[in-house]
Amino acid sequence: MNPVLILLDIGGSLMYRHGLSEPPKCLDKEPDFKLRGNLHYFRPHYHTFLTTLLQHPRVKLGFYTSITQKNAIKLLFEVFESPYLKPFKGDVFALFDQ
Repeated sequence: MNPVLILLDIGGSLMYRHGLSEPPKCLDKEPDFKLRGNLHYFRPHYHTFLTTLLQHPRVKLGFYTSITQKNAIKLLFEVFESPYLKPFKGDVFALFDQ
């Protein structure tokens, strides 16, 4: 069977980004990481979602974003630092940026 390409938006599917000037009042948790003047919060169960996709034999996983590739790679590095996702660091098919 042919592979299926799944494209995920880094900023929408995996994490929420908010400026440092005023942390969001709707979130009652600490940010998962800070990068370039922004607070970043992973979506709930993001690692389970990605692990499921990456383990599927037909899925080729790619990401797209409106930020530059340099910054997108930094974000993906943070995503794949999760102990659940470290084994899959080399399994991303493509990164599409602006």
